[in-house]
Amino acid sequence: MSLNNNDIQQLISILQRGLTTEDSDRAVQPPQKKRGRPAKKITKKPQTKKPKTSKTPKPTKTKSAKSAKSAKSVKSVKSVNKFDTMIEKTFHTEDTAIDKLLNKQAPGPRTREFQLSSVKCMRCGRQEEVHPVLLRNNEYRCNKCSALPGA
Repeated sequence: MSLNNNDIQQLISILQRGLTTEDSDRAVQPPQKKRGRPAKKITKKPQTKKPKTSKTPKPTKTKSAKSAKSAKSVKSVKSVNKFDTMIEKTFHTEDTAIDKLLNKQAPGPRTREFQLSSVKCMRCGRQEEVHPVLLRNNEYRCNKCSALPGA
């Protein structure tokens, strides 16, 4: 499929018409506003001259002096418990009725007795007496060995 000279001329004329219409469209359209935040306008403030003063060294505060000052300010401020004057103070009393309905059995006292088990750490061999809950299949690792990587 080859183009002859006449076809090429027609393509050129079409493209030229397209260019001229695009140029004329650009001329008619107003320029678009720039997007984004407008640039800040920097205004210089007039500098005022400070009167010359004699340079005297300021006393430096030590760390203990600063902490003593802050400790005094903490002691002098007394906080007031505002909860006593709020109506929310008595809200929990209404919860007892629903607690009685939902609670089928009252919690029992913690009187279960246990004996400490004497065990040996399976990693370092340290002998300790621990609560039986901490034993798993009669295996035990002390706190130090449990914190080590790969334990």
